[in-house]
Amino acid sequence: MTRIRLIYKRGVEAIFSTKLGSRIGMNAASHIDPFLLKMTKGRLSAGSPWGYPALLLTTTGAKSGLKRETALLFFHDEDRIVIVASNGGGPRHPGWYYNLKYTPEAEVLLHNYSGTYTSYEAAGEERSRLWIKANERWSGYETYQKRAGNRLVPIMVLTSGDRDRLPYQQDRQILEQGR
Repeated sequence: MTRIRLIYKRGVEAIFSTKLGSRIGMNAASHIDPFLLKMTKGRLSAGSPWGYPALLLTTTGAKSGLKRETALLFFHDEDRIVIVASNGGGPRHPGWYYNLKYTPEAEVLLHNYSGTYTSYEAAGEERSRLWIKANERWSGYETYQKRAGNRLVPIMVLTSGDRDRLPYQQDRQILEQGR
């Protein structure tokens, strides 16, 4: 990563790790990213040029049964996709977390690939290992955890049965370029 890009990335993390910055970022991303991700077939989000790629997660509402779309930062762990239910350090888990707990199957749009994934919440050693990886990708998660108080920020793991079509290999290259 170039020095200028690294400085920019650290600045972005510092701004969007604040309470106000995380709220502004979450509100802006919730409106801009779904549109960008759909228009580019999952190739571009507001943060992807700066090393923060997003995916579009479509869950089934736990209460309503309706489809719900959320753009989220993610990273890969082997052939699995990992997302963090930080909710910007808010006092409650985000709605998509409850949706996945109620109906673990979800659709993911990522890098010209759309597929069905099954989710589960990481626990124990796996959660600890993934938490370290998450903070390597976005240092704001640690700030969000402190802000969340007693609420442990969940880490959700998405797995696919369609191993031949997983986008992770191409995406891993993109993520490595963004570091």
